Amino acid sequence: MESSDCRLCAETYSESIRPRVLQCGHSYCSGCVENLIKDVNLSCPTCMRDHPGVSSSADLPINYDLEQSISDLKRLGGSCQPNKFQPNIRKNIAEQVSNAKELLLSTEDMETQLEKYRKFLSSYLGDQEELHRKLRNMMKWHESIIKKTKKETQKIVELQEDLKSNHKSLTEILLSITNECHETMNRSSADAIAKVLVNMDVIEKSKLEFPNRELTASQKADEMKRNPDFWKKAIASGKVFAVESSHGSLRFAEMTLEDDKVYLYHLQDREIPPSAYIIKVKSVCFFLLY
Repeated sequence: MESSDCRLCAETYSESIRPRVLQCGHSYCSGCVENLIKDVNLSCPTCMRDHPGVSSSADLPINYDLEQSISDLKRLGGSCQPNKFQPNIRKNIAEQVSNAKELLLSTEDMETQLEKYRKFLSSYLGDQEELHRKLRNMMKWHESIIKKTKKETQKIVELQEDLKSNHKSLTEILLSITNECHETMNRSSADAIAKVLVNMDVIEKSKLEFPNRELTASQKADEMKRNPDFWKKAIASGKVFAVESSHGSLRFAEMTLEDDKVYLYHLQDREIPPSAYIIKVKSVCFFLLY
């Protein structure tokens, strides 16, 4: 049998404090019912059952059966208060239930927020991994560019060294030509040049910026002897080179004329003018002893 007092506030039911019965069958006074309503919902503190749609105590019926039982007991002089709790304990229980429900809702909301944050982090991680992959590919590309640039720079340095060497040779040739302008070329120097040309095995010719003529291996030595001035001028101008094949590549040595003597420089891996004469080294080795 229910008590004649409210389970929560321990107030005795009367004409001013009437019991309101929930659908779960538990009864509470109107004041406690008003305190239990949260967002148009009432949760029974005894059985924890929710009762949606309750906005005020007036939405719940009065427990007339309980009021009748209390009235009958009063006429008989009895009491209907077994296992009665003290008012403060009941009130604390109701507050704890309400707080627990609020914490539960807060926890559920936090779980939702954490799930959203986890999804965001997963997407962000994917973006960072993709960016890292692109950066690695870009680094590989830049490393390749750096290697090619260093290689090209080395080629430029080598070309600069060759240009310095060519500049020195051209300066010497210019000096030689200037000196020759002040003296008459004697016959002996012309004969020396003719002897050099007679001993050539192979003479290849591309365009010359001197006379427009091509020289072949079958050209007669007599013809070369008849034009010593031309060959003297060609050697003095740096247009005659000695060639030697080594390991499948060609190396060239410059020939110059100084003080009416022919000089052969050391072989180098170098480019030669397209209008140069080419002579095998074997054919001109005796120049060094001339």
